[in-house]
Amino acid sequence: MRVPFTNRYVPLGKITALAKHLPFRVTLPILHGPAQGMKWILGSTEPNYWLRPYEREKVDRLLTYLNPSSVFYDIGANVGYYSLVAARKCQSIFAFEPLPANFDYLKRHIAINQLQNCTAVEAAVIDHEGTVAFSEGNSTCGGAIREAGALLVRAVRLDVFIERAPAPDVMKIDVEGAELRALCGAKRLLTEHHPVVFLATHSNELDWQCREFLLQCGYQVENLENRELIAT
Repeated sequence: MRVPFTNRYVPLGKITALAKHLPFRVTLPILHGPAQGMKWILGSTEPNYWLRPYEREKVDRLLTYLNPSSVFYDIGANVGYYSLVAARKCQSIFAFEPLPANFDYLKRHIAINQLQNCTAVEAAVIDHEGTVAFSEGNSTCGGAIREAGALLVRAVRLDVFIERAPAPDVMKIDVEGAELRALCGAKRLLTEHHPVVFLATHSNELDWQCREFLLQCGYQVENLENRELIAT
């Protein structure tokens, strides 16, 4: 089911109220931001992805580093918003997501938007190859790698992954506490290819540890917002 409305003449509050009564599987156009007009499945996550400009400062900054020849890694892709944003700007995208429910929506967003330059990878990015225990969260964004996790998901190490895929020019990493392990598994990638890294850290300790690791790999690190880093 598709709903061909825009918010040009409809107040934002009325659109939000209407969305609560629509089937979860309904496909809507993203109403704002760089992915405006692209198709979004309402039930894939909370409405702010399609209804408002999502993480606009971070998205706008990321887009300045992408060009038609860029390779972008979306690590912790969730249901694919950043991949959709990047798809209009770069040559190819590899979107990594381990949670099966999120991965299903990610694939569907790629399909309904006919993104020929986007490859979905069902895996957690960490410091080893194989499998890792994963726990679902209270929302689509809350899943994380945990020893007591009930799910066993595929794990990839980026230093191994780039042996069979092009290395990234830009990476977005948002992996709910596994960010240092993801970086440790990409040390050769970081030192040899030096991609721009947009990194969300999920504790003050991890923020400090990730900064130190990136500095050792030859990066300059700056803040974007609270515990959001850009390494160049």
